[in-house]
Amino acid sequence: MLSVFNRLQGLLCGLCFLCAVALPAAAAPIKVSFLNPGASHELFWLSVSQFMQAAADDLDLSLTVHYAERDHARMIAQAREVLAQADPPDYLVIVNEAFAGPELLRLSQERGVKVFMLLNSLTDTQRQQLGTARERFPNWIGALVPDNVVAGRLMATRLIEQARARGWPAPIELLALGGDNRTPAALEREQGLHEALAQAADVRLKQLVYARWDRGMAKRKTLLLLKRHPDARLIWAANDQMAFGALDAIDQWPSTERGQFLVSALNNSDEAFTARIDDDFAVLLGGHFTAGGWAMVMLYDYAHGHDFAERGGVEQRHALFSEISPDMARQLKGQLKPQGFAAVDFKVLTATQNPALKAYDFSLKHLLP
Repeated sequence: MLSVFNRLQGLLCGLCFLCAVALPAAAAPIKVSFLNPGASHELFWLSVSQFMQAAADDLDLSLTVHYAERDHARMIAQAREVLAQADPPDYLVIVNEAFAGPELLRLSQERGVKVFMLLNSLTDTQRQQLGTARERFPNWIGALVPDNVVAGRLMATRLIEQARARGWPAPIELLALGGDNRTPAALEREQGLHEALAQAADVRLKQLVYARWDRGMAKRKTLLLLKRHPDARLIWAANDQMAFGALDAIDQWPSTERGQFLVSALNNSDEAFTARIDDDFAVLLGGHFTAGGWAMVMLYDYAHGHDFAERGGVEQRHALFSEISPDMARQLKGQLKPQGFAAVDFKVLTATQNPALKAYDFSLKHLLP
C-alpha cells in the first residue's frame, strides 16, 4: 500500500515539474521612465504625470517619473543616472525643454535605450543638424506634440473678435506675456500670436515680454506694461499662471477693473476653469496635459508590434487643445484628478486592440463626464 502511495506521489511530482517547465514565466512589464522638466508642485506638469500614470496602469506599463524641478542641469543629470542603471528602462520619454533634446538623444543612443519626445520636439534648427526621428538617431522612435501654433493663433483671434464685438475703436492695443524664448512650445505659441496679428490691421502689439510661466513675475511685468501702455486692453498670456498674474496687476492698477480688459489663458487647473466661468478669462484653451497618456498608448502599440508610425507618422502633431467655454469649464471643473483619469479606457484607443485603426483619437472629450 505504501509503495503504491509513493508511486502516485512521484507521478504527481513529475507532472508538477512538467507543468512548471511548460508554463513560461510571466513577461516582465515594459519599463518607461519620464524625465519631467517641470516642478513637482506645478499643476500642469503634475497633471501630465498623473494622466500618464493612469494610462500606464491601464496598459500594464511600469512608469517612473523624475522631476527636474525646472532645472536644466538636473534633467541632464537624471538622464545620466537613469541610463546608467544596470537594468535601464525600455523607453525614455523626454521633453526638449531648454533645448536639451540633442544632449538627451546622444546619451540615450550611447546606452541603446529607445527615446520618445513629448510636448516639445526638436526645433527646426536642431533638425538641420540632427535630422528627424529614426534617421541619425535610430533609437529616437517618435514624438507627440500638441499644435501650439494653432493654440497661440486661436487665443489671439478670439481676443480680437471679442474686442471688435464690443465696438472698441482702432487701433486696439494688445500686450503679450510669453513663457520664455528657449522652449519650442513657447516660441510656437508666440508664432501663432504673430500670425493672428498679421491678419488684424486694427490691432497693435505694443509689447511682448517673457514672464517664465510664473504668476508673480507676470504681475510685476504687467504693472510695468500698463504704466508704459495705459490704453492697452487686450492681454494675451501663454499660460494660466501668467494670465492670473495679469489679473492680479489689473486688480492693483488704479482706476481699472477686470471687466475693462480681455485676457486669454491656457491650461487646465480648476482655478482656470473658475476664471472662465466668471469671465475673468475671456478665452481659455486646455487639454495638452493629456499628451503623456496618449504617448503611453503609442508606446504600448509599438511594443506590441503595431507601430504608431503607420497611424499618423513617426512624429505626430495632434490638436490636443480644446477651446473651453464656460459650460465646458463647469463640466471639467473637479474632474481632472487621478480618480477621473482612471475612468478612461486607454486600451480601446490602442491599435493593439483595434488593428484596423488608421488614426488615433486623442481628445479631451474622453475626460468629459
